[in-house]
Amino acid sequence: GRKVTEREELDGAIDEMLSHKGAYLLEVVVETKGMVYPMIPSGGCVTNILLGNGYKL
Repeated sequence: GRKVTEREELDGAIDEMLSHKGAYLLEVVVETKGMVYPMIPSGGCVTNILLGNGYKL
């Protein structure tokens, strides 16, 4: 597995993950205020999922 903290590392990490045989955990750290979707709000459940741009389940 691998942890990525910089945007510049992401492409190489994805290539590494895809070429790895077997299970692989790729942890990608994003800014706390980054709007990464889909997102489950803190303390929420899957029915509270936010999809961004007004999309709803």
